[in-house]
Amino acid sequence: MPDVTAQTLLVTISGEDRPGVTSTFFDAIADVGAEVLDLEQVVVRGHLTRATLLSAGESHERLRSVLISVGHDLDLKVKIKSGTGDSRRRRSGRAAVSTS
Repeated sequence: MPDVTAQTLLVTISGEDRPGVTSTFFDAIADVGAEVLDLEQVVVRGHLTRATLLSAGESHERLRSVLISVGHDLDLKVKIKSGTGDSRRRRSGRAAVSTS
């Protein structure tokens, strides 16, 4: 069972999608030793929006700094929100679609 009191960072990036964006971010995350808890991504007409929930342990401030730097280098908008614990329980199955 995940630690619901562990500090997490929700990192949202957006901007032009191109080769190397994902690998650059995940290399930076790995270098800090963060753990990916959840990830959602969409690309529409070449525009990438990705939300990644990370657990960085004691390194959350270093991770924040590294991610902002990587985003700046790639000309992407980076938004980081602190919180605790993992995401709420997800639906089972591969997708959930709703219409209104």
